[in-house]
Amino acid sequence: MQKASDIIKKVDWIAWVQTPGPIPANSNIDFTTVNTAAFTQLADDYITLGGSSSPANKNIYINEKKNVNLKVVFTNQLLNRQLDMNYKIMQLIDKDLNVTLADNPEIGQRWFPLAIAVNYQDAFPTIKNYVQTIGR
Repeated sequence: MQKASDIIKKVDWIAWVQTPGPIPANSNIDFTTVNTAAFTQLADDYITLGGSSSPANKNIYINEKKNVNLKVVFTNQLLNRQLDMNYKIMQLIDKDLNVTLADNPEIGQRWFPLAIAVNYQDAFPTIKNYVQTIGR
């Protein structure tokens, strides 16, 4: 494991702070952890299986109670791969993981645009309620 001081030395702070856009490519910083990789893989597994079966590792999502950011990593990966998504995959993910009814708005703000893009109508009533509630 790298020490924080070693990581800090690698950062081009001028490029990082004063340049718009994502993390500079030359930063050589990788924020991937074992857990984030596992949640990214879970999303990829759902897509690969095409909605015909559930990934064997789906319980990592179900059992994650403390770190909602890992669930956000999962939904971000689905959103990043939205062109590979379809109604059947969305429906299975929702059946397995109940994402449409997730309490955390960080999940909803990723899942709902994806549901709209895929025309996943099972989520539309919840999306409508979510949007109407945000405005209040």
